[in-house]
Amino acid sequence: MNGQVERPERTTLVLTSEINAWLDAECASMRRTTGTCFSRSELLRAILRGMIELAAADFSKCRTEEDIAMVLFCGGLDEADDQTRDSVNGHSEAA
Repeated sequence: MNGQVERPERTTLVLTSEINAWLDAECASMRRTTGTCFSRSELLRAILRGMIELAAADFSKCRTEEDIAMVLFCGGLDEADDQTRDSVNGHSEAA
């Protein structure tokens, strides 16, 4: 993320139908509002680029997609989150 626009590289992502529907709705909304047609890929690249630049996040403790979302939107995982997650997932400190 050096400020230069990079040429996209083909990558395959497997997304839920809920995420695809949201992406389609957002693209349609932007098209109606601005007249500019965005693809799912363009929208995702822009979202990810913004997340990378804004979130100097530490994902090292993340075990699930929900953990990653918590880091991005709540600023991180704390000890209580670790303990709750461990008890839900059947892990213990003694293990």
